[in-house]
Amino acid sequence: MTPLSDIQEAVITRLQQRITVIDKAAVEVFPDPDKEFNLKNPVGAILVNYGRTVFSQPVEMLDITQDGRMVWTITCVARSLVSNKGVLAMLDQVRQILTGFEPVADSQFRYMYPVEEGYLNRVDQLWWYYINFEVMREHRQEIE
Repeated sequence: MTPLSDIQEAVITRLQQRITVIDKAAVEVFPDPDKEFNLKNPVGAILVNYGRTVFSQPVEMLDITQDGRMVWTITCVARSLVSNKGVLAMLDQVRQILTGFEPVADSQFRYMYPVEEGYLNRVDQLWWYYINFEVMREHRQEIE
């Protein structure tokens, strides 16, 4: 089974390789809840976060098999809303880059697809928007 950190790193690397709206260094892991977020890039940042996995009802035979929908949240933060380097341009580019992306070369995983996006907040003159992606995976566990 692929660890969540491997998938997270694959998503970050993909965005860093293809993003043009902002500096590649501004793509990072969403900060821990107890740490204050500091915008390091003057334009903005793209933050990657694992949200949850929703599992289907199990099918039992020699093992338990379930489909899991993993949700990954990409948060875009920028000082501008609508400029060519604004948060909406980031959101559009993230959607293009990650839709259809297979985060790991593993037969258990399928491609990523967007399921929801929207406005989060405006704090200290920073616009916060998010886009959620799902990636399906098959989970198998032996019955003991």
